[in-house]
Amino acid sequence: MPSSKSKDAGLRTGKITSCVGNMAIASLKLTSDTSINLNKAHRLYKRKVSVNNKRIGRILDVIGRIERPYLVIRLNRSIEKSDSLVGKKISIN
Repeated sequence: MPSSKSKDAGLRTGKITSCVGNMAIASLKLTSDTSINLNKAHRLYKRKVSVNNKRIGRILDVIGRIERPYLVIRLNRSIEKSDSLVGKKISIN
């Protein structure tokens, strides 16, 4: 049986599109052979999110259409200037 990491292999990167307070929205980059469904979305909840190998927060929710999902990320308290994250590439751990 394949591990959950291999099932989520196409759901590892994205880009932060906006930040408000201690929340960020990031587009989730899907590969051509990857789609998202409720089961895959559920496995993303509470996963750690990093920018340049620095942990910035955890996934709070998955929103949007299945073809173009977005992640709602709750940022760590240590992030003071959330606006500086806009446009940065994220990785999901």
